[in-house]
Amino acid sequence: MDTLSAYLLHDRNKVATAARLHVHYNTLRYRLRQIDRLTGGLDRHPLSRLQTELAVHARRLLAARARG
Repeated sequence: MDTLSAYLLHDRNKVATAARLHVHYNTLRYRLRQIDRLTGGLDRHPLSRLQTELAVHARRLLAARARG
């Protein structure tokens, strides 16, 4: 989930996301392909993209709330 969250946080910028995660660009591309396979295509389907972004933001808010 960290990869997806970082990718969305950096406006789908792969270079910035890889730098933030301290991983090689190709590692990030592999992870994003796996995410794409599991979600049905973040960049191909606007509704899937919206639902995924909402889920990631909800998770972030719930985690912050749990921390207090």
